[in-house]
Amino acid sequence: MRRLSETFLATRCVILIRCMFGGSMRHRLILFAIAPILAFALYACSDVGFGLAGHPGDCAVGIAWADCAPGTPGYKPTPAQLAYQSKKNGVPTPQERTEQAQAECSQEMQAPDFDAIRTKIELFRADADAPPPFAIASNDSFPTPAERQTIAKWATVRDNCIKRLTAIQPLVSNALQAALVQQDRSFGTEVAGRVGELIVALYEGKLTYGEFAHKRYEIGRDGAAAERQFRAAALVADHERQLQEQQLAQQQFQNNLLAWSSYMQAVNARQPDTVHLNCLSSQMGNFVSTHCN
Repeated sequence: MRRLSETFLATRCVILIRCMFGGSMRHRLILFAIAPILAFALYACSDVGFGLAGHPGDCAVGIAWADCAPGTPGYKPTPAQLAYQSKKNGVPTPQERTEQAQAECSQEMQAPDFDAIRTKIELFRADADAPPPFAIASNDSFPTPAERQTIAKWATVRDNCIKRLTAIQPLVSNALQAALVQQDRSFGTEVAGRVGELIVALYEGKLTYGEFAHKRYEIGRDGAAAERQFRAAALVADHERQLQEQQLAQQQFQNNLLAWSSYMQAVNARQPDTVHLNCLSSQMGNFVSTHCN
């Protein structure tokens, strides 16, 4: 569409110039009479035909260009421009709102109400790739009745935190960006849902603290890896290869979710407080490796 517009406007300019400097005296007199109109026409096409900056004619009628000025119908701001404008106007950007919401959630989970389980569960995980601490990963005990009530309170606070974070909408300038952002966010949504299933199983006594921590780490790690792979694919210049890489990231994550569903079916079939997995955790510095049979 843009190339056709350039070709049309460039042709129009050539015709106008030939008319001005060629033809009969009568034609020239007519052209002098309409000189202001011709001047505007040449100005409108000069940015296309002669490579000058700006596309005032197209921008004025709503044809989008990267350099259309704000306020014109053709102006289409990028997400970075939208974020800059929000910051300039004193409105927090989505990234700033997300960081603020995460800080609030972390603070809420410091409440004394959760002290009974604080050393047994990572109440707030800021880094999905970080393995659980050794003391938590190696805890082979089930929650007591009192601890289960605390777990229920924690789950409610966590759900509210997720709702607040999900309500924050990123800045997008077109439908394609909106679709990409929605797919990107779906990885985190899937992970949050699976962790919710684990919390229910822990509350019901079908998981030990150690198994809960290990499986929570696994699904978070897989989701973060898929998200990184999807974002990297979005930067690939070749559109066909970009789609292939994005589909690969989605398919690999779906395979992980299928394996996860089989695991959760087995967990839900357990009798409470009966299944102790043979988990071996080893620690090297801050890194903890846990293997369960």
